[in-house]
Amino acid sequence: MRTERFRGALLAALVIASLVTPLLLLSPSPAHADPVVISITVEPSSAAVVVGDFEDFYAIATDGENEWYVTAQWTVDPPSAGSIFIVAHPGYTHASFHAAENFGPGSPNENVENVTVMASYMGYSDNAEVWILIPCIMTRVTFRLENLYAVHLERTLDLNQGSKLVVKFYTYGDGYENEKVIETFSPPWHVEENEFVRHPNGIGVKKVRLDLTYDNTENVISTIASFTVRKIDLEIRFTEIPGEWFLAPPPERTVLETEFSRIPSAWFLAPS
Repeated sequence: MRTERFRGALLAALVIASLVTPLLLLSPSPAHADPVVISITVEPSSAAVVVGDFEDFYAIATDGENEWYVTAQWTVDPPSAGSIFIVAHPGYTHASFHAAENFGPGSPNENVENVTVMASYMGYSDNAEVWILIPCIMTRVTFRLENLYAVHLERTLDLNQGSKLVVKFYTYGDGYENEKVIETFSPPWHVEENEFVRHPNGIGVKKVRLDLTYDNTENVISTIASFTVRKIDLEIRFTEIPGEWFLAPPPERTVLETEFSRIPSAWFLAPS
């Protein structure tokens, strides 16, 4: 009799378990409470960006104790100052700000010195201040023909990008001849100098450019100034030589005589 009652109880327990177990499996697990955002912060909060370059910004939310990266909405003020590119990560994104190249005199952003990059998330927002740097701010750059083989260069510059100032020499048809690095620097750099730059090949100067470059001088950031030797430049030099010859010692007179004799053929090829 006891065995029969035991079997009956066991059977009843199995039946109840078979009915309850599916209900337990279907019951939702306790809800996980999302953190309550109380503010967001943009990092970095400020940056200096050279025109044409990129700077990364991140939106960070906090609940007062914890912080985490979030996917925010980004804007730029003024809109003409740059663009935002969104970079995806698992669970969040960050913004890559690209500074426009239309800065400086006569540009749409002529009077813009700083830009606001703003992130918005769940009704909260924060700003980052971006100062725009022009690669080269030119106060004064002047070329003139020093003699048939060299130019005189006066320059006053503020350089915010690059590592070299290079004088490059060309033919009248823009064929590259040679170059001379006249300044190696680490930005930001202020320079005020006057100097003679002789053609490295010892031949007559035709066209010359002052380029701002990186260590590889083929990687030109901008051409700061250029100069073309014209007929009038050679005519002026031709008239200067006799006076210099009269005051020069004998060895220098020979050099001046050679230059004097070569100017007519250079004048024939020079543009008006």
